[in-house]
Amino acid sequence: MATAIALTASTAALAAPVATVGFEGAFDLIGPGQTNTQYTEQRFSFTPAGGDALIDTSSCAVGVEYCATGNSSTHLQALNGASVTIRPVNEWFQLHSLDASFLPSPSLSLSGYSFGLLLSGTTLGGGSVSQLLELVESAVLPGDFEFSSYTGAADMTRLTSLTLSACYITGGGCITDAAGLAADFLLPSDLQFSVDNLSMSIPEPSAIWLAALSLGALVATRRRSTR
Repeated sequence: MATAIALTASTAALAAPVATVGFEGAFDLIGPGQTNTQYTEQRFSFTPAGGDALIDTSSCAVGVEYCATGNSSTHLQALNGASVTIRPVNEWFQLHSLDASFLPSPSLSLSGYSFGLLLSGTTLGGGSVSQLLELVESAVLPGDFEFSSYTGAADMTRLTSLTLSACYITGGGCITDAAGLAADFLLPSDLQFSVDNLSMSIPEPSAIWLAALSLGALVATRRRSTR
């Protein structure tokens, strides 16, 4: 009986409605030094740290080498080494997919460099998960980067928060510290990225309640079986 209840709860959680955040209700700068410190859409908040984020495409026409190409719609750009933390209005959420690109600085020629987007999540109960996405250099404009679509890992669920940050990929590592970057003539402020079309879901309160009920029933069944 406990197994059947648990299966029902899992199905209810997976059936949570999926929302896509496209930053269409955007304003310009958000961040620790701005009047608006976060952006909220589809029951998710986006809060930059360590720098500001720009939600605008007016300065990023396709073909400009220091901008990400392949996306003419409004998207979020994390500038000058900024990270962005996503939090849900409810208890936890799941990341299904997102579009992302590295955002080159106009002062750098980055042809042949590899950059990644590091996803660092905190899960319900205090656990942690991470996923590294290798961002794609443009085949048409060397040194430029282009938007590509990525799928969230299977463990990118039950997230209470998810922080996105860019890193330099070299020697099998994901480098963000100043000394490691300086070895290849980079600065922490050169680590910039863009994201768009984040597909995420938040379980409805009824699904959360059902999951808790099934867990309680399973524990009670196990206790009875050990007597």
